[in-house]
Amino acid sequence: MKNNLEIDYILLLCKKLNNKNKLSWVMESRVKKAMKVFGENEKAKLVVSGGNYFIDPKNDIPTEAAAVEDYILENYKVDESRIVLEEKSSTTVENLVSFKEDFMNVKKKSSIVLVTDEFHMPSAFLVARYVMGENVRIDKAVAKVNLSGNIMNY
Repeated sequence: MKNNLEIDYILLLCKKLNNKNKLSWVMESRVKKAMKVFGENEKAKLVVSGGNYFIDPKNDIPTEAAAVEDYILENYKVDESRIVLEEKSSTTVENLVSFKEDFMNVKKKSSIVLVTDEFHMPSAFLVARYVMGENVRIDKAVAKVNLSGNIMNY
């Protein structure tokens, strides 16, 4: 993913937490891919996008984005100031709309790297292309997973 083109944002689409409020193996593979791209693009901000599915404000379940940020900070050496959370959304469409509203300057040409897994990318990219419009270059960073639940190292 390292190239001569400057990347403004790396958008990591989160996935629902498991029943122990931890990252699933699929989400861990997405994080691994995002951190590879993040390490190769020192000016880019990492936007971790994902709220939670539960409406009850009294619950103590972390948002997907907060759980991923905790995981990143525990497992990677990173500049925390380059990570921002988008915690309002609970679907892919909401992730992308919130990201555009909160982070993108629609008058400026921008570039993002969209990070998700190989099963989610086709639909996520289609929605991203529609939501972001023509002023945004969207690159893909695809986390490879297999059905047995193991991260594939490509």
